[in-house]
Amino acid sequence: MVDNARFLDVILGHEVAVQFHKERKIQKWRQWGAYRNLLNPEYKNDQQLRGILLADLVQYTPAHPLRNVLMYTILDAKLECWCSMNSSGIEYPNGWGTDASYLTVSEQEALVRETARFLDYALPVLHERFGLDKAVEILCHPCQGLLNYWFMRNAPEVARSVKFMFQPLKGIMSVARVNARMPLKRLPLLLLHNFGTDNCWYEDAAHVCLGGTLRDLPSFQRANSPKRVRISPRAAHILGQMDSCGDYQRDLYRAVCLAVWPDDHTADVVARYYDNAGMGNYNDPFIRELMLFFERNQAELRGARLSHLIDYMENERRNRRDFSLKGRSLAAILRRMEAWHEELGRLKELKFKANSWLSCGIQPFYQAINEQEAYFIKEINTQYDLIEEGRVMRHCVAGYIDGCIEAKHSIWSLSKQIPSGSERLMTIQVNHRKTIVQACGPYNRQPTKQERQLLKNWATFAQLKLDYR
Repeated sequence: MVDNARFLDVILGHEVAVQFHKERKIQKWRQWGAYRNLLNPEYKNDQQLRGILLADLVQYTPAHPLRNVLMYTILDAKLECWCSMNSSGIEYPNGWGTDASYLTVSEQEALVRETARFLDYALPVLHERFGLDKAVEILCHPCQGLLNYWFMRNAPEVARSVKFMFQPLKGIMSVARVNARMPLKRLPLLLLHNFGTDNCWYEDAAHVCLGGTLRDLPSFQRANSPKRVRISPRAAHILGQMDSCGDYQRDLYRAVCLAVWPDDHTADVVARYYDNAGMGNYNDPFIRELMLFFERNQAELRGARLSHLIDYMENERRNRRDFSLKGRSLAAILRRMEAWHEELGRLKELKFKANSWLSCGIQPFYQAINEQEAYFIKEINTQYDLIEEGRVMRHCVAGYIDGCIEAKHSIWSLSKQIPSGSERLMTIQVNHRKTIVQACGPYNRQPTKQERQLLKNWATFAQLKLDYR
């Protein structure tokens, strides 16, 4: 076992401590777990010690002025526990199973040597690709998976010494062909930050490292679909320039949205909705239609709850395959959304109502036109059927449940029967005086000429009066 002061000497490139007071102070800092403060220019309590440390680090700089500073910062982060003790013991970043300060001298020197080799290669490459600030941010990431992947590929003995197993890569055959330098040279920021951690999407990372494009990432492909899904070149370009917001799938949606209309707030709201809903179809044409609709109405959208609008539109799409935003105004959409919310409120109240009620005693009706076509009118006397009628017909018939329970009126459904199934055509209200007082189709449309004739036939058959609007 090697004490902390000796390990610090290895990091700094020294064989012995330069000054006794420095060694003592560093030991104290190590016990506090506050090494990062020595590299923080805003920390004013010990400027002299910070100056000595930086001077010692910079004089061992073979490739880049920040190389040793970064090496020290990376290894400093690895010395500390990732979290406190739990039932399974102490955890460290990226699956490390031991504190590096407890390694043998040879293992510590190998760890420092491989870290130095990694930085000698990674820092100039990332500096050239993204600039110095972003390169330092990537290399000082708390979950430094790039370094761990370097260990696994170039120095497996170091990975074993810190008990780093890299479990997520098992079973992904394409990753086996990715060497330690490919991620640094080819991955965009979106995948680079989390590479080598549990949050990385390794199929996508391997696809890019092995020469694939961002247009047809494995995440874009749909299960059991032979057709290759490809996003637009503009969306792929935006994806390559984006930084991660913390959720990879949401970032993919954001790139697709920004390619249509470069508005960060709207793209983030749409991406958040689709990600939370788990849609999984990044190439859905409705996303483009939605973003264009918001762009056309951007002046009127100020203060509107975009997530509520999207929720309403997706509900319409689930119930109507031909739903489209073409030719629709924002005011009309908002009115329908408010009516939908009112309907949802009524449906919540229905939980406390009776599940069924007695029939009113009026005879149902059946009329066959030919062998392929027939019409029937039947009473609705359960809560479930009443809610389903309102959902399919897109009106507020569910609010009539109290009158049905109290026998003030009855609700009936006119349907068309064909060989392929049945289709709801109209909802009918009959009051306690056996009078048809309402009849409306989907979205409260007026009855057609044929439907009015069917109502007359039923009224004659069941001895009902006609007084509907």
